[in-house]
Amino acid sequence: MSVKLREKKVNKGISLYLDIYNNGKRSYEFLKIKLIKPIKNSSDRFENKELRRLAEQIRANREIEILNGNFGFSPEFKKHVDIVTYAKKVIEEKRISKEHVYNWQSMLIHLERFLDGRKVTLIQIDQQLLEGFKQYLLKELSQNSAVNYFNKLHWIIKHAIDNQILVRNPFFNVKFIETLNSKREYLTFKELKKVVKTKCENPELKRAFLFSCYTGLRWSDIAKLCWSDIKNKGFQFRPKKSNKDILYIPLNQTAKRLLGKKGDSNSNIFSLKYSAFENKKLQKWIKNAGIEKHITFHCARHTFATMALTKGADIYVIKDLLGHSEIKTTEIYTKIIGEKKKEAVNCLPQLKLPYE
Repeated sequence: MSVKLREKKVNKGISLYLDIYNNGKRSYEFLKIKLIKPIKNSSDRFENKELRRLAEQIRANREIEILNGNFGFSPEFKKHVDIVTYAKKVIEEKRISKEHVYNWQSMLIHLERFLDGRKVTLIQIDQQLLEGFKQYLLKELSQNSAVNYFNKLHWIIKHAIDNQILVRNPFFNVKFIETLNSKREYLTFKELKKVVKTKCENPELKRAFLFSCYTGLRWSDIAKLCWSDIKNKGFQFRPKKSNKDILYIPLNQTAKRLLGKKGDSNSNIFSLKYSAFENKKLQKWIKNAGIEKHITFHCARHTFATMALTKGADIYVIKDLLGHSEIKTTEIYTKIIGEKKKEAVNCLPQLKLPYE
């Protein structure tokens, strides 16, 4: 571990900064202390001497703080890192998967918009700021998106607490945003036949979406599916979203046809790239099929569940196929089917009875 005072030539002077090396990682802290150059008189020389002494004192303090940090004490200077910089570093170290990194980046964009150029350090985050960010999210986004982004900021703060950078949790008295039971959009079999006949800008996206409609697989699981996973007229895999044991999913005839030509055992069956741009292609494809629903890739999973239950499949079998840990998650689809039955009954023409 080392903390060294360095100099950097800048416009009209010399900037002092710390070169910090700890636990195999190097970082820099700019002290915002600038020496006078060129020195014109004794007064300039004396001021530079005092500035160097101040910088050396900061250097020594940082060294002690880092040593304390290595033994479980909170490094004081880390508390003064601004929240956006800290969040970016944590997200980078977290190594978030490609399909989820967009959500984290969106949260940071909204946090920066809310702060509007203000540099807010970790230690400055308080209940008032968090309440303000919460109201901003609720105004700018749907409630469930606001829940998602607000919870992500909470995770960042918790990371700072777990790493002993913060002692007090600013979320302590903050009420979290409640999740709304959003409408689960899905395609009927009639609509599914329409999208099959409609051209999609990305044929691979179309193939993967239809495959999800007939297997119930999430995008993340389809994206990592390899030919070596196909065994005994089905495929086995470990769901990416959960820590469940390996699942075996049998393939129906439509799903088998959607697999296409077999490739190398370790090659991916689908070549997918997750982005907002791809989502727009999917929604354009659905709209071109004459369907006025907000359909995302995840809706294919809902389509699978509702079609299977409508055809009389056992709900516990569907639970296992979807990889749900609790039956109450799967029961949401039975409510959807129940509502469709009511609609079917109520759409019958009314009969006027003679005795009325």
